Amino acid sequence: MESPTIEELKNVIALSDLPNEHLQWIIDHSEYQEYEDGAQIHKTGDAADEMIIMVEGSISFYMDVHGRLVFYYHFANDNQAGGVTGSLPYSRMKTYPGCSFAVGNTRTLHFNKIYFQELEHLNPDFIQRLIGYMTERAKSFATTQLQQEKVSALGQLSAGIAHELNNPASAINRMSSELHKRLALNYELTEKLLKQNIPAEHIQIGRAHV
Repeated sequence: MESPTIEELKNVIALSDLPNEHLQWIIDHSEYQEYEDGAQIHKTGDAADEMIIMVEGSISFYMDVHGRLVFYYHFANDNQAGGVTGSLPYSRMKTYPGCSFAVGNTRTLHFNKIYFQELEHLNPDFIQRLIGYMTERAKSFATTQLQQEKVSALGQLSAGIAHELNNPASAINRMSSELHKRLALNYELTEKLLKQNIPAEHIQIGRAHV
């Protein structure tokens, strides 16, 4: 696998105006990776110790919510994500809170955060730009989390209402079934009484003692 060229890095929005020597420095301090469509790039709990530069393709991130993967964000080479993801400068994220997957055939550079300080000395404006992308990402994640919480709360409310509605309905069904049984038993007992040729006045006497 050959590392991407300087010209290819210039197509990444976040890096588009960096000098050639800075782009080459990033290439020299990064690890190149290729992923097929759908391949897992990171899983929940992996160390968040690198910035990922998307030379080609994009990455979808799914948050691990109580063991269930929920789609949260699609990182692409656009104005919102800038073609970068993973750990960005001054990020407090230590481990990944979910899983990320390649979308399409994806080519990436993995730039370890141990070089962030050196990169900041080399190009402080670029570091500030990356912080801007991280801030926008945090806002988007917060919005998505709020939406997920609302959906979850609505689901719990719906389940509670269904439970409350189901209990009276179940009770009515049980009472109806019991009445049906008793009515059938009443017909059966009446038939037996008639077969015994019991006078009507005896039945009235029996009712008086009930």
